[in-house]
Amino acid sequence: GRDGGLSFLGYVVESITRASDSPSEAVQTGMAKALLAIMTCSKCGVHEAAMLQAVRSTFHVYLVGKSPAGKDIAKRTLVDMLKCVFNRMEAYDLMYRDEEQNAAKQGSEA
Repeated sequence: GRDGGLSFLGYVVESITRASDSPSEAVQTGMAKALLAIMTCSKCGVHEAAMLQAVRSTFHVYLVGKSPAGKDIAKRTLVDMLKCVFNRMEAYDLMYRDEEQNAAKQGSEA
């Protein structure tokens, strides 16, 4: 949260990412799918440390994966996560730019 501790969603992401150390491909695949669902959900809004932890854990699964199928799932998950992050970033940038332009217009009209 804002007090420096983790938000509820941060705890959820932290719990899920613990599965990245599992030797089971099924567990790692489940982790990747769960993190992708959280990261791409418009209602969740994963930010900061939780976002980095999700990306880092999925990347770890890709690096330590033994099977091509498991590595492919981790790779596709990373690509989808990062696309979502960049789309959000660009949307916020446009929103911020519009707010600045509106404020500048109101300031010049006064």
